[in-house]
Amino acid sequence: MTLERTLLVKAQREKAELELAVRRGEFHSRAEEQARVIEIVVATRNRLLAVAERCASRLGLRRPEVAALDEEIRLCREEATS
Repeated sequence: MTLERTLLVKAQREKAELELAVRRGEFHSRAEEQARVIEIVVATRNRLLAVAERCASRLGLRRPEVAALDEEIRLCREEATS
């Protein structure tokens, strides 16, 4: 019976700690964390894909040069995600 009581007390303590963390705003659900990660990944992807055009306007690049930069950025992105 002592083992069962110990396990019960431990479970109650963990539940209380979790509830306290939620009340303090220290706990984030897995869904919230996944949404935040997706948001960061999409923003990073969009910024990377805009690099070629930004370089073109800043450096006065021609279309073939911009296309080459864009292709390299896309290839790197594909390599990173595979």
